[in-house]
Amino acid sequence: MKRSIALILTFTLIISIFNVCTLTVQSADSVLTQCYGWYETIHMKWSNDTAPSKAKVEYRKSGTQTYTPIDSQLIRSSDDGCVADIVGISQGIYDIRITASSGQVIEKSNIPVARHDRSGYGHFGTDSGVGGYNNDGTPKSNAQIVYVTNETKNTVKLGSYTGLCNIVKKASGSGPLIVRIIGKIDTQTRDSDGTKKTDINNGVVALNGLTDKVLDKDSYFNMLDVDSVSNITIEGIGTDAVIEKWGFTFKKCSSIEVRNLTFTKYPEDACSFEGSTSSPLGYKNFWVHNNYFKIGENKYDITTEQDKHEGDGSTDFKGCSNITFSYNVYERCHKTALHGGGDGNKQYNSTWHHNYLNNVSSRMPLTRQVNLHSYNNYFLNGGKCIDARASAWVLSEANNFENSLRFLTTANSTYGDPIIKSYRDVYDTDKKSDEAGTIVITNDRTLQIPVNKGKNTNKNPYPNFDTNTSWFYYDSVNGKSDVEYLTDGDKAKSDVLQSAGIMKEGAVLPIYLPSGNIEESTETTTYKTETTTKTTETTETTTEVTTYVSHVGESMGGGNGEVYKLVPSDFTSGSKSSYQTKGVFTITAESGRAVSVNANYIDLGGSGKAGPDSYRAIAVNTTGRASINVKFFNNGSNDRTLAVKTSADVTLAEKAAPMGGSKTNLQTLTVNVDSEGVYYILSLGSGIKITEVTLTYPSGENMLIGDTDGSKKIETADAVKLLKHIAGLEKITDTERLDAADGNRDGKQTMLDVIAIMEYLKK
Repeated sequence: MKRSIALILTFTLIISIFNVCTLTVQSADSVLTQCYGWYETIHMKWSNDTAPSKAKVEYRKSGTQTYTPIDSQLIRSSDDGCVADIVGISQGIYDIRITASSGQVIEKSNIPVARHDRSGYGHFGTDSGVGGYNNDGTPKSNAQIVYVTNETKNTVKLGSYTGLCNIVKKASGSGPLIVRIIGKIDTQTRDSDGTKKTDINNGVVALNGLTDKVLDKDSYFNMLDVDSVSNITIEGIGTDAVIEKWGFTFKKCSSIEVRNLTFTKYPEDACSFEGSTSSPLGYKNFWVHNNYFKIGENKYDITTEQDKHEGDGSTDFKGCSNITFSYNVYERCHKTALHGGGDGNKQYNSTWHHNYLNNVSSRMPLTRQVNLHSYNNYFLNGGKCIDARASAWVLSEANNFENSLRFLTTANSTYGDPIIKSYRDVYDTDKKSDEAGTIVITNDRTLQIPVNKGKNTNKNPYPNFDTNTSWFYYDSVNGKSDVEYLTDGDKAKSDVLQSAGIMKEGAVLPIYLPSGNIEESTETTTYKTETTTKTTETTETTTEVTTYVSHVGESMGGGNGEVYKLVPSDFTSGSKSSYQTKGVFTITAESGRAVSVNANYIDLGGSGKAGPDSYRAIAVNTTGRASINVKFFNNGSNDRTLAVKTSADVTLAEKAAPMGGSKTNLQTLTVNVDSEGVYYILSLGSGIKITEVTLTYPSGENMLIGDTDGSKKIETADAVKLLKHIAGLEKITDTERLDAADGNRDGKQTMLDVIAIMEYLKK
């Protein structure tokens, strides 16, 4: 009876402190019908709201207090309500708050947002982000942002510039530029007689500023020519951003990003890049990713070859260097990707990865002079897939070719014969065309191929580029391509089918998600009614709430304050390909996935694995509750991430290691573990170097999770103390007591932890 009274009093206190009245609500005016995180983006829809201009969307990283509102242009009408997108955010766990036009508030927490994969030549050798964004996905500090719809394509303003074409051509001179495309933007295109009567009669408004001209036995229709600019991102917002009947040509530009757009019915190119075919290195750093390229359309094809009926090139590239094409879908495209318009054209450093080429005819890509790395792409029902000519040098790695006419092709050239090294590719039949006799299929990643293998000596300036760290992102210690995510060809197929293309729900690959086991995902609808004295809030928790995993009542373990430290000199120098133990620390490795040790650091080498089959990791063996502290750095050319995981491969914590670090510029990651076990320190990519690991056991007696006041038992006073802490009335200042208050071990103290204590007392 006393316990029941105590429970009633505690819940009364909860209500009095928060002034919250919890009711059962049968229905709501607005309901969140869709909400998911994508790559550096959150997409959401809610029903029964017809005034997006009066709605408000805010977000924050979980664990922080301040909400940030999004730009009003990102909130639009949908079929049955409103749709909104939060863009330009870094990887992490987020909470959102929607205020509908009626004043109704919808909240959802614990939304995981992934990071984009920035592997490849597009980012190779540059510290700054490509386009208008930083490498963490946030806009560059001085970036200008402009929103464009079909209605505003010719009237939108940015500074002194008016119209989409003028802005893209000229406005980037005053800083990085982010152009956000909302919905479909189309233009008038030519009928078979060369006129534009059909579109004019249908009310299609021309996009001003495009190049549209008839040449001698050729054409160049509806191209937005962008000349001599840099640091531009063209991105689609949401799931319905479309570029129809026109395309981009970036001429003598650098640092250009194009993403999350659908291109269709383009009469010339969808998205192409041109520099200097004799001096390509001056125009570099391009990133074309997560787009959907459909078939082009040219009804007025006046070429002698009659080869532009389906447009010209989806993504052509010539006279430039350092480009990455990743996570795109190409569907029924004809001349997909030309790398070099002629044998004498020079262009260097191209990466293709995780693209889905579905029923594509040719040029996937067609390469001249360029050094190309193609990995983890999926080719289905293709014609000529990778087509190498004129001193091209290709590493085709772990691609999947299915039902293709020719998966690899070479041709002789007086400019030098091409060379293709096929490593771990998967193909259903050995259909290739090797006119030059220079296709080498091998299981040796480090294989060097002589430049004179063919009839005509290959003249590429980067021979065997794929094993040279000066020319390529190569992990020379482990003999592998130094990219964030590389699997075998079979896994590549399923990954590509899941993740390639524009934003969609369920597309994110787990490798790019933030760490941590999200145990709770709450969505609440809050109704606000203003009175003269106070605001009463009524909260309805929907059935989407995931079960809260409570650890209240479990022992956190004690200790005598012992400290164990690991430094590189504890191990003999060299490459470790077997288990190496030093006290409580173990280096786990295996043949082909070795860990190297020298006097200054332990180099994990590449992406590691936790658990019984661990490799490229440092295992820490604990006997109870303890703190693990890691000091590390990354001197590579790309950002990397260090993680601490359980033996069940659950990530407890992770931290980014910025590129270009050194032993004098260390990063520190600390994670507290609650129980006995083996915990693994590993890299989520290559380049992490460990200088020190410290294991510290706490001093004192065992503690109970839920015992917030130190009484060594759990009682209603613990719930009250935690409640006052959350309300800001009486803060818990003792670190261990605060740790004990975290009932679900998510690193936060919330109302759910209070409820967990109350539920424990009911037992």
